[in-house]
Amino acid sequence: MSDNLRVRRIFEDDMVKQLQAHGVDAIPSSQIFPNELPSKGDIAAYVKKHNTQTVFVAKLINIEDKEVRYPGNTGYGYNRGISFNSYYNTSYSYIYDDSYSVSYEFVNVEFTLFDTQSHIPIWSTSSESVDPSNMNNIIDELTGILITNMKDNNVIR
Repeated sequence: MSDNLRVRRIFEDDMVKQLQAHGVDAIPSSQIFPNELPSKGDIAAYVKKHNTQTVFVAKLINIEDKEVRYPGNTGYGYNRGISFNSYYNTSYSYIYDDSYSVSYEFVNVEFTLFDTQSHIPIWSTSSESVDPSNMNNIIDELTGILITNMKDNNVIR
């Protein structure tokens, strides 16, 4: 579920390709509904017409900016080999903090496979991607992880 049609298409195409490689008959929703995110009614009509067994939904949970602080040089502590140089360098680093912070974007997505007869989830998982600057790489890595998880949980063979 994404209003970014390009990202939706890339994810769905890659996911379907990997599912098909494992013998699953899958169709990307972007092939059926290329210009918009389908409504619940659109999906229900398609499921009924084509006797579809399951629907796989990827839902964005949140996007969060987090700042991660990395410590600087903390020195080596005191030991038998203490010298003026090591002692001074350690003391200096406490006065002149060389730690730094980096901001990252964390994207949380939930994935659920629903049975279309009972409308109950068959399988579900979530992921957290860090700094998704290259969407193609993130999607490729993510779909690989999802397929492995589905195999490990006997959802696919």
